[in-house]
Amino acid sequence: MRDKATTSGLRRRDLVAGGAVLALTLVAPRTARARPSLEEAIRTFTGGADVKTGRVQLTVPPLVENGNAVGLSVKVESPMSETDHVRRIALFNEKNPQADVAVFHIGPRAGRAEVATRIRLATSQTVAAIAEMSDGSFWSHRADVIVTLAACVEDLL
Repeated sequence: MRDKATTSGLRRRDLVAGGAVLALTLVAPRTARARPSLEEAIRTFTGGADVKTGRVQLTVPPLVENGNAVGLSVKVESPMSETDHVRRIALFNEKNPQADVAVFHIGPRAGRAEVATRIRLATSQTVAAIAEMSDGSFWSHRADVIVTLAACVEDLL
């Protein structure tokens, strides 16, 4: 009888200890993770390859009233043929809690290398569009955006 009580006692203790660890994990403040810089995020996307300026046209308003929904579009000069096309278009920002915003995968059957979307911007900052071509080259365009009413600022502190 004693063995069963000891065994169940250990189980109860293990359960209580496990619950305490879980509670501390949920209540403990999040540790700050280092946000990569704009350049580091781009370097991760490109695998360290050189990024040339040109062929990419990032269109975003230079002044936006509300950072919650900033419309932008990206066009890349490309014939979009089987041998010469855009593989990916990526969007990055300088000051949001997360540096990489979106990656669009496209190919020669898309017909044209254009994407449009809306993003949130925490504050005034630089936005960058990077295109990866089928030959492995990377092309970019950057734009500065002034935001008068910030968005997604909860993780900036």
